[in-house]
Amino acid sequence: MIQTFDISKDENHNVTVDNIKFSEEFVNKNSDDYINYVSSLLFESYGINYTDAILTKEELAETKNKYDVYSIIDINKSYTKEMLNELLETIYNDFEEKKVENKIVIIDGQVVDSLLLVPKKGI
Repeated sequence: MIQTFDISKDENHNVTVDNIKFSEEFVNKNSDDYINYVSSLLFESYGINYTDAILTKEELAETKNKYDVYSIIDINKSYTKEMLNELLETIYNDFEEKKVENKIVIIDGQVVDSLLLVPKKGI
């Protein structure tokens, strides 16, 4: 479905994907098909399963009881290289056994975060 693309990485290990060219078959699909395709690639490659959004503070609290929660905002703002490596190690070690999830958090109509969720051990 993807014919070609360019990937580059800078000195800070930021990855950029540019110039994505899709096959004609892919271009004719609807947006749900695009989302499903990209989600399946991320799951197959990294074990990250994109699931329904968290819409209330109660859902967020319930999620924190079931999962080890990693905030994308916190990761971007304050994670050291060591903390990030530890997170990646957790994901890579556990994704085969435990499906890591990603959920967008939308509270009062505002996107407030994106969370990586790793099921807590013993639950």
